Amino acid sequence: MNLKGKVTVIAGGEGPLGREVSKKFLAEGAKVFIGWYAEQEWEEAKGLLSAYKGQFAEMRVDATKEDQAQKLMQKAKDTFGSLDILLHMVGMVHIGPMVWETDCAILDRLIDTNLKSAFLCAKHAIKIMLEKKSGRIVFFPA
Repeated sequence: MNLKGKVTVIAGGEGPLGREVSKKFLAEGAKVFIGWYAEQEWEEAKGLLSAYKGQFAEMRVDATKEDQAQKLMQKAKDTFGSLDILLHMVGMVHIGPMVWETDCAILDRLIDTNLKSAFLCAKHAIKIMLEKKSGRIVFFPA
């Protein structure tokens, strides 16, 4: 796929995989809008992307909140003029007690982070992609 000039939103772009994918897309000429949540990881990622200043934009986002997922997609469109690709890389794992000892609050958080955020990002990306009848969405499960 030719990425030159393609406007790409990378939700969860601050993690180790997100950083590498962001660098690859930027190196291929994409315009990248990165949604991040974890501030310390973002500071590290931002340093790795400094060579591409002006080719990417970013914002802190909690993709489990509909208004923030919508704002992420809209800001990408407002910044770069369109939205061609959504890469959903938001995710978390829980390593803890046995399932019968696990609190339902942990399950709720896992579902919100891994599933609800994917739904919300896709929902609002599709609305923008439908305007030009084109777009790609890729989910990277945690």
